Amino acid sequence: ILNNSAKHAHAHHVTLAMHQVAGMLSLKIQDDGVGFDPTSESHGNGLKNLRRRAEMLGGELTLTSEPGNGAIVTLNARPHRLTDKRKRLMPE
Repeated sequence: ILNNSAKHAHAHHVTLAMHQVAGMLSLKIQDDGVGFDPTSESHGNGLKNLRRRAEMLGGELTLTSEPGNGAIVTLNARPHRLTDKRKRLMPE
């Protein structure tokens, strides 16, 4: 996500915020880049891969953006689910 903010969005500032409320972990990444229409067809796999990874972790990814107004990507997941999924994805 950070690479996309620099490479594609031409962002000057990126803000990361993480907090936990009622057992839910929330990671929010916001940039001041060029933004884009998230409903338009994309030629790349970036957003599709991000959503797939969020689902693999038992979480949900939301994206808010519009041309000229940057982007906000938010991942919400329960920490214990992250740990359980990670153990299955990355056996010791």
